[in-house]
Amino acid sequence: MAKIVVYDDDARAVRNRYSKMSCENDVRLIYLVDGGNEEEGRKKLRGGEVAEGLVEKTIVADKNMIYELAGGRTTTEDCGIPFPQDADKYFVDGLGYEGKGNEFGVCGFVQIASRLPKEKVTIISLDHHTCDHAKKFGYSVVEEYKSR
Repeated sequence: MAKIVVYDDDARAVRNRYSKMSCENDVRLIYLVDGGNEEEGRKKLRGGEVAEGLVEKTIVADKNMIYELAGGRTTTEDCGIPFPQDADKYFVDGLGYEGKGNEFGVCGFVQIASRLPKEKVTIISLDHHTCDHAKKFGYSVVEEYKSR
């Protein structure tokens, strides 16, 4: 059984990408929501029909801390986002910020992925700019595209 850590901010993406995987692996979700409200985060996951076993293993963290990390206003130890170093694989969503621009390394994934063992990280995103940027940084990438 592989130990997999997932960083994502979208309940439906979590359901589609990881619910089945969690049946055969030890999947830990770091669910990033604005404000980091645990009750609200779990409610969003359940509303997105994420497997209950995965919801139970979820850590809810404040997505805004990504900006604080990027701006040097907090540290890895103090931001409230866990960065375990012992997983077999890490999946990191592009973690884009609608309406906020991309002033910190194009997307939020940079602030997460740069704190994990690079050879074990895969960036997964719907945005081709995010995927291109991740490739430039040397990350493994899964490109998803919205159907029209």
